[in-house]
Amino acid sequence: MFFFQEVGGKKQFKDVWGGIAEASEAPQLIEWAEDLGAPHNFATCFADQVTFDDNAGSPFGFTVDLTFSAKAEERLAALHEEVIVSASYYGEPSAKGKEFADDVGRFDLGTETVQVPASPGIAKITGDQVGESDLEWIEGRPNVNVNVFTARISGDDNFISCDFIDGPVDDVIQSMPVALHCTLIEEEVDAEPKP
Repeated sequence: MFFFQEVGGKKQFKDVWGGIAEASEAPQLIEWAEDLGAPHNFATCFADQVTFDDNAGSPFGFTVDLTFSAKAEERLAALHEEVIVSASYYGEPSAKGKEFADDVGRFDLGTETVQVPASPGIAKITGDQVGESDLEWIEGRPNVNVNVFTARISGDDNFISCDFIDGPVDDVIQSMPVALHCTLIEEEVDAEPKP
């Protein structure tokens, strides 16, 4: 991929990137593109396109694009804190799954959590928690609920408030990477449901 910047109405060559990278390298690729002057959304899209995951294969995996307010990023960095992205899969129970439904009438398909640095970047949920055979316990396709919170490295309390996901996993996959923005709870910014 060739990167250009328009200066005075003319395109000026900035740099070139070739090859393919592992999914774990996405944060470095985003930083590299942003250092060239690329906007965050473009840098994220670039990283998503040139990375692969050897463990990919689940039809229920997806990526989220984490961003943080300046105050949240500063506090998280000062405390050497990380964040956890937690994805809980569920569905409306089939006739076979009804007797195993939870107290709100859903069939729990399991939860996957990943711990990532508390800095802007891509977090990948593999979806490996859900197998094709699990679908017989639910009606239709699975849903997913995703929440982000501090890893509690620096203390017992979560102090960030983040956008969240709740809905059909197919919609999440079509919208990925889904942007989830985090702020400090004290900033009193309303979390948005996504995608």
